[in-house]
Amino acid sequence: EIYTLSLHDALPIYELDVNKVYDPACGSGSLLLKAAKILGRKNVRQGFYGQEINITTYNLCRINMFLHDIGYNKFNVAHGDTLIDPQHWDDEPFEAIVLNPPYSFVGLPISMLILHFK
Repeated sequence: EIYTLSLHDALPIYELDVNKVYDPACGSGSLLLKAAKILGRKNVRQGFYGQEINITTYNLCRINMFLHDIGYNKFNVAHGDTLIDPQHWDDEPFEAIVLNPPYSFVGLPISMLILHFK
């Protein structure tokens, strides 16, 4: 049995001031939007970041961000495989990372995962 904590379970009730929020398998962006709601958009200084391997859900995430009033300068969603080619590496770490494992993704051999994390 797999149990995934909700974002409400994982985050304290009070508002936090963070630099960036990151979801490495963001799908349609629902966890990024939930983080925006719980933390407060103004409390995320540099914005919301994500990466999605599926081109359709990548585009859906970008549309969702616009539809929920996250300005284009407050999010950066990349298309690609986070494990093989992560897009959001820079000098400043993320202070908040949200993630639901990509259960629906099939095709990455376990040997690739083992090589990647050595």
